[in-house]
Amino acid sequence: MDTFKKVIKSFYQKTVVGYGSISLLTVGGERLFSLFAFKCPCSSQNLTYGLVFLFVPALVLLILSILVNSWTWRCLTGCFYNPKRLCPNGNIFYCLCIFGKITAGALVAPTTWLAVTLIIGTSYECTLSGWENEYYRTYLCQNKPLWCKEDVYKVPCGRSRMNVSDNRDVLQILRVQSQVMGLKWSLVAHQE
Repeated sequence: MDTFKKVIKSFYQKTVVGYGSISLLTVGGERLFSLFAFKCPCSSQNLTYGLVFLFVPALVLLILSILVNSWTWRCLTGCFYNPKRLCPNGNIFYCLCIFGKITAGALVAPTTWLAVTLIIGTSYECTLSGWENEYYRTYLCQNKPLWCKEDVYKVPCGRSRMNVSDNRDVLQILRVQSQVMGLKWSLVAHQE
């Protein structure tokens, strides 16, 4: 029984260190990418640009994570070489466990990317400032000048016609929404 506990403890430590290092690399990559590549266009293209920045890198990280997982290649090569080995005796539960293991490991980097990007908030500010939804713009522009709704997409760049205080208020609303969503993603990532 002691040997079993040592094996489990060793496996758990390797998993925590591995996932921790993947998360740190993802955070570092996100910060570098944000500093050097992300520039909000402050035009009608804000929504598209922000969504691409949020989800395309997450999708690329998911695909890369699946491709570098050794279980993926074991399953693929084993499936072509000997399909009965992948699901021995038709044991679908074993197949689902392997698929779950691959998926759980592959989701670490994308969920970290989304959580960090949302907590920092610049891409979210850019994205939702370009969302042309009348109700949302009315919500953002409560007690603001009439042209606020027209200039919301210029808020992330500070080029709107609103005064500095109103501009800051709209940015603050967007940033708070982004950070709440980022914390929710952090909790989702933590549950894995």
